[in-house]
Amino acid sequence: MTSIDEPLDGSVYAVGETVTFHGSVSDSEDQANQITVVWSSDIEGELQTGNPNSQGVSQFSRSDLSVGVHSVSLSATDTTGLISDDLISFRINTLPVVDSLTISPDPAYSNTNLTATSATSDADAQSVTTTYAWYENGVLTSIVGSTVNASELQVGEAWMVRTTPNDGFQDGVFVEESITISNTAPTVTTPTITPNTGVDCELFIDLCGYWE
Repeated sequence: MTSIDEPLDGSVYAVGETVTFHGSVSDSEDQANQITVVWSSDIEGELQTGNPNSQGVSQFSRSDLSVGVHSVSLSATDTTGLISDDLISFRINTLPVVDSLTISPDPAYSNTNLTATSATSDADAQSVTTTYAWYENGVLTSIVGSTVNASELQVGEAWMVRTTPNDGFQDGVFVEESITISNTAPTVTTPTITPNTGVDCELFIDLCGYWE
């Protein structure tokens, strides 16, 4: 009997991540360590060959596997030439990347919505989605999505957005950007004089004592 215990069928690993291969073999006639085992990948070719230990365990690790979906087989051959094997598949995945992240407008004021804009990429050409988490003065808020409404903002607050990409298999490394809410400068509206009609010029001269 031959069984691949690790990796699990359908599992996903990031590029450079250590993959542990663990298989079990047994035979009703031969000692376990008399059986010849061969691990193979349809991408890498032969991964390892040799004999399991006395308990029938064959184990090793690799961290240099190529990107893609690997079909891996464990083949065991006893002393009479009879073969038993098992087959699983797993994926080596390139993580998606956040290439840029900005918060607008900059400067930001308490009367304007905040909007996060990000650009992402994926070396495997997978479709990338992004999630946003907003922090107010270092505290995670319940706000989701790329926009914070102006009603949430107060002058002097520090707002940070954390963007995490996902390629449908794994999250990539998150990226953060921060901004402080600025005070809006006061503005002067059009001045008016009240009343603006019916002013008695002669009375003005009498009161002031001169005419300009």
